[in-house]
Amino acid sequence: MSNRLTLAGLVDERWSALGEKPYALYDDVPVTWGDLRRRSIRVANVLNGRGLEPGDVVGIYLNNCPEIMDILVAASRLGVLAVPINTAQVGDFLSHQVNEAGFELVITEPALFPRLEQIQDDVPGLQDVLVARAEGLVDLPGLRSRYNVADVSVLYEGTESHLETDHQPDPGDPLAILFTSGTTGKSKGVVVSNHYFVNGARVIAENNEMLRTDVWYGAVPLFHFSGLLGVLGCAMWVGCTAILDSWFSLTGTWDQVRKYNCTGMILVGPMLNMVWDLPEDPSDADLPIRVLGAAPIPPGWIEPIQERYNCRLVTMYGMTECFPISVHNLNDVMKPGTAGKPNSSFDVQIVDDHDQAVAPGEVGEIVARPKEPNVMFEGYFNRPEETLERMRTLWFHTGDYGRIDEDGYVTFVDRKKDALRRRGENMSSMEVEAALIGHPAIADAAVVAVPSPLGEDDVKACLVRTDDSVTHEELIRYCEEHIPFFAIPRYIEFVDHLPRNAVGRVLKFTLREEGINDATWDRDEAGIKIKKLKPTRH
Repeated sequence: MSNRLTLAGLVDERWSALGEKPYALYDDVPVTWGDLRRRSIRVANVLNGRGLEPGDVVGIYLNNCPEIMDILVAASRLGVLAVPINTAQVGDFLSHQVNEAGFELVITEPALFPRLEQIQDDVPGLQDVLVARAEGLVDLPGLRSRYNVADVSVLYEGTESHLETDHQPDPGDPLAILFTSGTTGKSKGVVVSNHYFVNGARVIAENNEMLRTDVWYGAVPLFHFSGLLGVLGCAMWVGCTAILDSWFSLTGTWDQVRKYNCTGMILVGPMLNMVWDLPEDPSDADLPIRVLGAAPIPPGWIEPIQERYNCRLVTMYGMTECFPISVHNLNDVMKPGTAGKPNSSFDVQIVDDHDQAVAPGEVGEIVARPKEPNVMFEGYFNRPEETLERMRTLWFHTGDYGRIDEDGYVTFVDRKKDALRRRGENMSSMEVEAALIGHPAIADAAVVAVPSPLGEDDVKACLVRTDDSVTHEELIRYCEEHIPFFAIPRYIEFVDHLPRNAVGRVLKFTLREEGINDATWDRDEAGIKIKKLKPTRH
């Protein structure tokens, strides 16, 4: 089978081969390939009848449910762009993405509808709201709003026997707009083509050696690539079944894995840490899991996790614009701290600030370029200048520091904007944060650069404590044992929580903007001196 497919083409091929086999279970409700094909044709015909044409956009503001894929596959059939919105977005964050994408129609659910009501005066282009699982809209608030509100069932009133459009889908057609997480400013819409989606799913599935008999589990949302591509897309590529829960439950995850005999699963962000912290159980090694994908994986955890759960760990590195840039293959040795080898669809390099390649093992910016068309993003939606900036010299610049070793393994080091430079030394904010979190009284940490009167950076640590009795000086003395002297924070600020975006990433640009304030403790002003080893004199 060619991997040069549209999403709709992939669904049609799978339906021909697998018929009424479930492609996914959404919160325990099975949906078959036949269901998906028929429903997507109905939706495509209704959207076509409403006047949507190739290049138009339709919004999706839903938690995991069958309607999401119905709309995405319908969009693929029409050449329309689907826009999945993070369901944690609210207020200005939500209105920004609605206006940025410019859709007039959105599909949502009752619990989220009040948020759309809240922003109705700020999104003049949004006209029509279709509500899923609304039970006739009887109890839905805000029905007298300026929106045209209807039940989502109207999307399924079209015929399923044939497509009522002359559009001929192409693998290079844009499929979706996925918004970045906005860690460095307002989120941008990333345009993803059909082929990018299908090819990315193929790469991950093949490296994970997924089988049609597998059952793939993920409690990750479909408005993120980790859920849409890393779980559901991969399962669709091989034709196995995906188990999709709307929310990650620490106690319920293994129950689901056992219930459905899941052979593979994806854990993202802190999920791996939460699972690892569960009390060990003699039955851990008897779980059906064959492959466990996670990112990031702390270097010292690989062997213990594989032994505890009797599985193979895999990991990868990438971002919405280019995913995966690197991926671990089950047949490769898993080097601690690395994220596998470059995706075969890309050339990947490490470059300096002048875009010159550096030697193996040296740290620089990770850049990638496609070896074939439509395997990474098509650009930022309606932002050509920012697209050109990221694609300068025809390489996609990730904005991440990393290195590639002699064996070709990629290691992510830090975000460039989060990296620190002090006394001529480059520092990884992530490594400093990891050391700080190692203190038993620290629950969370974020390290940012603040301007130094001597030039370069001074280091500020924003810390969430579990024990309010721990002092600034105690932490400095701890740092002396765990952090290079030049990376020890000059400034410490205790906070109740760290500012995070909708996907849980720390908003470091906010912390940088706050800078030094009345709540910030200054090591120099307190007269605390760093103990440094003096060189031996000969």
